[in-house]
Amino acid sequence: MSHPFPPEVVERARAILAGELEPVAPRDAATVVLVRDGEPRDDGRLEIFLLRRVRTMAFAAGMLVFPGGKVDPSDDGGPGLPAAWADAFCYGDEALLRRVVGAAIRETAEECGVAVTAANLRPLAHWVTPTCEPRRYDTRFLLAALPGGETARVADGEADQGRWFTVPEALQQRLMPPTMAVCTELAAYADVAAALAADRTVERISPELVPDPAGGGDGWRFEVRRG
Repeated sequence: MSHPFPPEVVERARAILAGELEPVAPRDAATVVLVRDGEPRDDGRLEIFLLRRVRTMAFAAGMLVFPGGKVDPSDDGGPGLPAAWADAFCYGDEALLRRVVGAAIRETAEECGVAVTAANLRPLAHWVTPTCEPRRYDTRFLLAALPGGETARVADGEADQGRWFTVPEALQQRLMPPTMAVCTELAAYADVAAALAADRTVERISPELVPDPAGGGDGWRFEVRRG
């Protein structure tokens, strides 16, 4: 089924398909999915921390997101990271992996005041913004349990609200497709221990806006590409 898209996005997709426009190169980014076990009175269900971005932001304004952001050249998660993470996340580039993990640690501290370490993190997902978008990110999602003694909160001016949601609650919110997909995956786990222990294969997912023949030639749809 065809879905309406902003005219400028469709025009960019059309120009890229025609070879008239080069897609913007995606910037490396890191996102941390903070989880905790809920209170026994709430059945102890897995909870996820989400921030609501202020409506003046150029990217994802007003959306609920996980803490995260762009990778800086100075970011460094330290030595000794598992080589398998580099294969899953960074095309085998261990130096890039160190920067990604460093960005994840830095952004979590900056955006929600939580100190995580590389030892807290687990690979979770890998999404690339569609080529039709003028701002593109090559984003690695990492899973982390809220460390003991830490409290998640809004810690900078990029968000105006932050709170914990059970997974079913999160899935009822206004989320971008990668956030929705990650929350949907986490719905399979009863608690933090199960989510962290899961044996998962991380696939690079890169949706593309393509013409939808079912729309009579005027429709467009996202085609999910993996790998």
